[in-house]
Amino acid sequence: MAINRARRAPDESRGRGATVQPGAESTPARSLQVEKLLAESMPAQLLQAEPLLAESTAAEPTPAAPSQTEPPSAEPPRAAPVAGVGGAVPNEASPDAAASEDLTHASALVTRASRTIVAAFLLAAVAWGLVARSYGARAVAAQAAGASSSGEPSPARLTELSLNGWAWCWAFAAVGAGLLVLHLVDGAKGYGIFRPLIGSDRRFSTSLTQLGLWTLLITTSFGWLLIKAGLTDVSLDVLLPSSRWDQYLLLLGGPFAAAVLAKGIVTYKVSQGTLQKTEPAATELRQVASDDGGGTDLVDAQYLLFNLVAQVYFVIALVQKGVLPEMPSTLLAMTSLTAATYVGSKAARANAPVITSISPKTVSVGTEVTVLGSNFDPSGSADPRRVVTISISGLAEAIPVAPGDFTDTRVWFTVPPGVTAGKHQTLQLTSTAGVATIEYDVEVV
Repeated sequence: MAINRARRAPDESRGRGATVQPGAESTPARSLQVEKLLAESMPAQLLQAEPLLAESTAAEPTPAAPSQTEPPSAEPPRAAPVAGVGGAVPNEASPDAAASEDLTHASALVTRASRTIVAAFLLAAVAWGLVARSYGARAVAAQAAGASSSGEPSPARLTELSLNGWAWCWAFAAVGAGLLVLHLVDGAKGYGIFRPLIGSDRRFSTSLTQLGLWTLLITTSFGWLLIKAGLTDVSLDVLLPSSRWDQYLLLLGGPFAAAVLAKGIVTYKVSQGTLQKTEPAATELRQVASDDGGGTDLVDAQYLLFNLVAQVYFVIALVQKGVLPEMPSTLLAMTSLTAATYVGSKAARANAPVITSISPKTVSVGTEVTVLGSNFDPSGSADPRRVVTISISGLAEAIPVAPGDFTDTRVWFTVPPGVTAGKHQTLQLTSTAGVATIEYDVEVV
């Protein structure tokens, strides 16, 4: 019915007479029944006002049917966006405008990994609780029997194992609860516990990931040892020897210092235009050991691998000895050296766009020009929105170059009308990351 009304001619929709809707007609018998019911149930004042209400309702014009080009909508029409500089249309304001400046929604793998880690800690707490309860029940049974059977640990040993299990249970529960809160605080983005590990360029940060791993391991182990010291008669000085604290300050401080220094170096180089940072199409876990182009970064991978080796050693030694283990000096040197190398790599890295040559060097309107150089498209992504722009002195607007007409080392464009002739004109290229090159001399005839 809505389609038929929409296709009706304008003069018909506005009424060559009253349009009667199907089913709207009422028979005299039905009208008498209705009036009788109303008379029995309504006051006389309302019955007297009813004819006036009916007349006013009949006098109202029938609303025009919506046209096909303007479908009915509860929202008021929006004003057309105003073109900005160079004909670019600014983004419309929306509830997601603030979110567009932040991270996009996480991939399913990242969200699933966050949930898995949180669930693993909470399940570990439950498992250790069941183990501790089992040892406690066996200790009570052994004490009631008065003697342990062959192969059965003594009641004192069973009690020790039970308390040790409860210490693990509460340590995993405390850390798991913290991770759960961190996972829920992220909201609808889906990054969960990984949100603090993502840098301003929307990639997983290698240095922040190392810091996060060491923080998680040391927090869990220190929690277990502190609770164990409170439940048992073992001295806290035995479980947490103060002579070894410097080693763990180095293990935590190294990645933290590397993260701060790397952030400062990258921010400074980007502000100076000597380093280009682009945003990836998606935030993925593999970015911990890869460069901005998606390839494996040897320095980042080495930094990650050496720290993983030290972390595996720490976990094994902690479980075997039951106290805060002493870290070998070799592992401490490896983690510190790779952190320093990581910072040095950030300091030495530069990828500013550079024009090496232009062919031909003398151009005019309609000339097809080839620009050679490097770092024109540092991301190398498949995002169709990325664009390179060419500016020629005397030309009012920049020349946009769409994907397909440029690579990371080559750009093709045609000189448009409006250029100013001159022997000492300049050409400047702006990369897909928004960084401009040094002006290059060109002759316009």
